[in-house]
Amino acid sequence: MTDDNGINPKGISNHGNMCFMNSIVQCLLHIPSFRSLLKMEIDGPYFDAFRKTLKAMNNSRVKICDPYVYNLLTDTHRQQQDAQEYLEKIIESLEKEASANESKGEDTKDGWIQVSTRKTAKKRVNNRKYTISTLFKGINHVTVTFSSGKKNSTTLQPFQSIPIDVKCNSTLEGALDKMSKAEIVSDCNDESQLISKFDNLPLIMMFQLKKFYWTNGRAVKID
Repeated sequence: MTDDNGINPKGISNHGNMCFMNSIVQCLLHIPSFRSLLKMEIDGPYFDAFRKTLKAMNNSRVKICDPYVYNLLTDTHRQQQDAQEYLEKIIESLEKEASANESKGEDTKDGWIQVSTRKTAKKRVNNRKYTISTLFKGINHVTVTFSSGKKNSTTLQPFQSIPIDVKCNSTLEGALDKMSKAEIVSDCNDESQLISKFDNLPLIMMFQLKKFYWTNGRAVKID
């Protein structure tokens, strides 16, 4: 039996304190556009590990599947880690593998993309060009205005996730609204206003809930 996303819900075996890894793997494999990316013939250990895990999930004879990504961890990483940091490492690793395979890709005239020039059967995927960047990376448009009359500064800053201060915001909408308001920045010579707006959004928007805040030089966890 599969869920509405076309994947068979299944547990992943836990090799020690690896719940942070399993939760990330589960989340990624339940995203349809991420699974579409896996259909492209991109060579690399991380792409292969996710394909094997997805195949095991959809195997009705397997009750609990093995997280093949676990085999790619070094000994120093096989301990409790921050889930957000691990997600960033996975995305970075997948992007490197995809970039290494770019030279094998070839656009065709009918709006489809053919990936890989291997002698094996070549798969084609409907060309809504999913890439790691379009899936997970966005761009912020940041403008700084100066009270002294200096020329405004405008920069485009890439982002992969948006940190949300849960201590000061009760809703996601409230947090985003606060982020879009001007921030006053002062120094000894000038005062400026910093305004940040989304310039380009990724297909998959990731928000990181900040469960700690700093006070008196120490981190305090929010209950």
